[in-house]
Amino acid sequence: MTRICTQCSVEKPLTDEFFYKNQDNKYGYLAACKGCVAAKSTQYRKNHPEVLKARDARRKADPVAYAKKLAMTQDWRTRNPEKAKASCWDSTLRRKYKKTPEQFAAQRIAQNNGCAICRTPFTKTPHNDHDHLTGENRGLLCDSCNLGLGHFKDSVPILQQAIDYLRTYGPHSCNLGIPQ
Repeated sequence: MTRICTQCSVEKPLTDEFFYKNQDNKYGYLAACKGCVAAKSTQYRKNHPEVLKARDARRKADPVAYAKKLAMTQDWRTRNPEKAKASCWDSTLRRKYKKTPEQFAAQRIAQNNGCAICRTPFTKTPHNDHDHLTGENRGLLCDSCNLGLGHFKDSVPILQQAIDYLRTYGPHSCNLGIPQ
């Protein structure tokens, strides 16, 4: 099995050699490869030395308290896996997409609980589609449509070429019940 890194767009084997483990991801690994994670981490440390100094100072000031807090957090996550996952999702929404859980729920309702592209009803938490250059939120997508846009690199010309290709081989190839 392989995976395309979300940062460098290179397809790599989905193994411990190329990806860090992540139990919250359905494939069990982070979406970005180890090389990209390392580069991003290095860049963050370079751009935010004051944040790291403050964190290290807190840890050094009372290492026993820090270790105790870390252990308590791990214990809580083990005892409350659903709450921990929800908490992680809430913070991701706020940090990455600048969106509250309430805004996410409202958007889901506005889309009639269906994908913004294919209109298929959601059976699990939808993906928050966004412009990777501007960060602007677009719509909520199902797995298939989200992966499709990603594989087509969010490129309108490439998507148009794919549409033209499908139309070349007959309308049966592109009729999914979506108005043409």
